[in-house]
Amino acid sequence: MYLRYLKKCQQILWDSIWQRITNDDQELQELRTKIRRVLEAKLTDDSDRIRELESQLTEAEIFVSLCPKLQNSLQTDLIATRRELAGSQQLAQLAETHAIDTQEQLEIVMLDKDVAEEKAELTDTELE
Repeated sequence: MYLRYLKKCQQILWDSIWQRITNDDQELQELRTKIRRVLEAKLTDDSDRIRELESQLTEAEIFVSLCPKLQNSLQTDLIATRRELAGSQQLAQLAETHAIDTQEQLEIVMLDKDVAEEKAELTDTELE
């Protein structure tokens, strides 16, 4: 009877252990499934991020390749603008010189006019 009892206890113990192993296997399988889902979602996110970064890299490479062209264009524009400025400064200098010459001529003409008016007055006075 004691042996039966021991066998019964042993059977109960083995059943309990087997139940735990089965439960542990189920838990382990559920955890593996959850981990797989998390990793798949992470892989999808990482793939999207990689595509986004590749796109940004392509844009950056295009920008970098355009920089020398833009720099050359700006350099050409700067040279042309400097030449234009020099030409404009020369024209301004010529205009200023012409204005000074015209002013001097006007002063001479005004002096000549004053002299002529004085001569005319003298002549009128002599005629009277």
